[in-house]
Amino acid sequence: MKAWWMVPAAILSLGLCLPMFMRCKARKLAVQSQCWKALGTLCALALALGGAIPLGGSRWLGAGALALCTIADVMLERKFHVGMGFFMGGHLCYIAWFLQRQKLGSIQCIVFVVLLAAAVCLILRLRPLLKGKLAPYSAYAGVLITMCACGVGCVTGGTAGIFTTVGVVLFVISDMMVCWETLRSTSAAFDWTAMVLYYTAQLCLGTGILLAA
Repeated sequence: MKAWWMVPAAILSLGLCLPMFMRCKARKLAVQSQCWKALGTLCALALALGGAIPLGGSRWLGAGALALCTIADVMLERKFHVGMGFFMGGHLCYIAWFLQRQKLGSIQCIVFVVLLAAAVCLILRLRPLLKGKLAPYSAYAGVLITMCACGVGCVTGGTAGIFTTVGVVLFVISDMMVCWETLRSTSAAFDWTAMVLYYTAQLCLGTGILLAA
């Protein structure tokens, strides 16, 4: 029954906070857009706290990850690299949380190697556009693919594991799209898609924490 808590959270995040964020962003209302963006992630944090407060334990790592991502949502709109730093902190908390649920195994290793190879190829291709940003982007990519590999390993953990796996996959796709947006001009539809995937990813991750045994 706890899984149904995702419904009102998704309605608030995707149906209210996201449209308001995009509207304020288009009108260049910086403070309002940052508030609405952070509120969207707070909906996922509320789900995580629904599991962390009564049950405690390592679930607080997942809740901490979402708290850092909420801060990152605001900072990304102000100072992009500072926002990236907070997101990296959130990813590290997610990694620690995933490893508490599922020990390293062949699944994680295979996913990591595949994603690492893809990331290296992508970074080499985009190297002329990255210029002085190569080091921070490479570091972020390394943490991101590690988070994804560890999260995918949770797929065997029942309903909570499925939500977690879906969340990390959508998170990686969203981050790749945001990275592309910072290097090339994109359409409004592209921006909307990236944000829908991002909030859906966080909602899935929050639900995974809520349902974790």
